Amino acid sequence: MQIKLVNVTKIVHNLLMTLKQQRLAFQIADNLDIDLTDVDIDIFWGCGLSDFKPVYVSLKQVAKHMRWQALQMNGEWDSHELNETNLIGKHKFLILDGE
Repeated sequence: MQIKLVNVTKIVHNLLMTLKQQRLAFQIADNLDIDLTDVDIDIFWGCGLSDFKPVYVSLKQVAKHMRWQALQMNGEWDSHELNETNLIGKHKFLILDGE
């Protein structure tokens, strides 16, 4: 039996949230006709901390997290917070759905 070693870091890196996935998540987040009430985002608690490990999430979870972090009461987007969410996602979110 031959065992082949795989570079897990490279595999995980390839699964991290891409720009295309960020855009798809934002399209969901920006469409307020899409109800995300039942989408659980507790998995993101502490995602801005340095010791937060990458997590597997859906685009809808990322979209709800974007709304939570960056959508203001006046309906406008806080670009700073949206950027922070995207930067964190680029390093910590492993997207299970979406291209």
